[in-house]
Amino acid sequence: MLVFIDTEFTSLTSAQLLSIGLVTEAGDRFYGEMTNVSIAACSDFVRPEVLPLLGLIPPTAEGSTHVVASALNKWLSSLAHVGLVIDFVGDLTLLDDLLGQRHPSIAAVVDAGPLASQSTFSDAQDRVWRAHANMRHHALIDAMALAEGWRALMSERAQQDS
Repeated sequence: MLVFIDTEFTSLTSAQLLSIGLVTEAGDRFYGEMTNVSIAACSDFVRPEVLPLLGLIPPTAEGSTHVVASALNKWLSSLAHVGLVIDFVGDLTLLDDLLGQRHPSIAAVVDAGPLASQSTFSDAQDRVWRAHANMRHHALIDAMALAEGWRALMSERAQQDS
């Protein structure tokens, strides 16, 4: 089962997780927001682009990193043989850091980052962001956009192969 992930974090130089979104192929979702992160640690980009989006979608889990990690661990444990699709290696690092290790259900990691340059992929992502009031940089919406970009590209490739 493929699971698409995105995270939002304080800064590139000193990344502390702010939120995490995961979406399965079937559309099941997990969205967590950390409440124990200092706003002062956020970069000049994160303050206006990410922070205003927090709290706009009810999270699956909200609270300390421990609370979110526990809920995410339980959610991931309900899935088998996960192929985790990332578009930024930092998302994988932040996930592993949150959980304390690589979750045992994650059987493989696929880097979809290079696919973003393909118009089918990026056009599908843009449709998701437009449909959600341009909430780009919201972890759950970005995970949904990644999933939609992947589906669109895989569908196009399947049509070309047939």
